[in-house]
Amino acid sequence: MKIKTERLLIRNFELTDAQNIFELDTDPDVMRFMGGPMQISIDDSIATLERQFIYYGKHPGLGIFECELNDANEFIGWGALKHLDNRIKLKSVTDS
Repeated sequence: MKIKTERLLIRNFELTDAQNIFELDTDPDVMRFMGGPMQISIDDSIATLERQFIYYGKHPGLGIFECELNDANEFIGWGALKHLDNRIKLKSVTDS
């Protein structure tokens, strides 16, 4: 999947993105908002991406996505669209 806006490119992760994930997930300034380091090594980042590739196959159009600035071709983070089980009832903010 690829979505391009005026400022961003949002796309499926590739194995070559492992270093970006590792650096983000071991950055103390980022992880203070996430509860601590999510990865221990680059191999852990690779394993995370490999699991994500399986998720892409099971749920096309969903998963975690790499986000980069168009003009600089610079990794700035990731975003997610996840599959929710039908058994989970969500309440709309417009529901009373």
